[in-house]
Amino acid sequence: MGIKSLLGFGQARDKPVRNYSNGEYSFNFGRSTSGKSVNEMTAMQTTAVYACVRILSEAIASLPIHVYRYKDGGKERVCDHPLYTLISKRIWECVQLEIKRRKKYLEEHGTNAYSHRPESNPFASKIICGDCNKVFARKGCRSSTGVDRKVWQCSERYKVKGVMGCANRHVEEETLVKAYLMAWNALVENREDFMEQWTEQLQSENLLEGYRAEKFIEYTDGAEPLTEMDTDFMLKTLDHIKVFGDGTLLVVFLDGTEIECKNEEK
Repeated sequence: MGIKSLLGFGQARDKPVRNYSNGEYSFNFGRSTSGKSVNEMTAMQTTAVYACVRILSEAIASLPIHVYRYKDGGKERVCDHPLYTLISKRIWECVQLEIKRRKKYLEEHGTNAYSHRPESNPFASKIICGDCNKVFARKGCRSSTGVDRKVWQCSERYKVKGVMGCANRHVEEETLVKAYLMAWNALVENREDFMEQWTEQLQSENLLEGYRAEKFIEYTDGAEPLTEMDTDFMLKTLDHIKVFGDGTLLVVFLDGTEIECKNEEK
């Protein structure tokens, strides 16, 4: 079943059905000369009225629809308004592709949530084990000096209580933040080297891939290096960070770019 079928396009219309007993609105002329009450429901039960409404509504529905912003006596099309995502066919198709991508991601990395409370745990489901390919989980602990720490370790490490599973190393959340900032700044500083990749992706038959490339060109245009973590921006750009036993961190962005960092912590 295609999208048009799901939305009801291209199908024969059923005869109008009176779904409620009395219409809430009535025509200005009120009752007819016969004394019968005329409202929107009784009128739509007349074949001629129904046919006219159908022709007009289908003609209007076939017109392109865009979001405009009035500016300096004129108007301009805008793509950053929340309503744009509801009416853009391209965005709709990108959303469907993103849903499929996330489903595959969850299956591949053995987790049931793509994101969980990102305002307090932005890296949830985004840290991947380089040994077993499963997600890392965050653990809170306190050092011998009384400092609270946020540490990430493979969710397969102690999956069975008392039995050690995956032996990959843990990583401090502070290190993950530094790796993301370092990788993003490298992307910005070497923007021209990535432009060829993004330009090719813009021509891709995969609309989501083209959309990602478009956004990364926009994000990096005139961008200054990041000095601190911006959670909302990170969620827009980061796919995941893969942690390897030798201390290597592979930062993978949503456009497919991979940048390697080295974790020197013991």
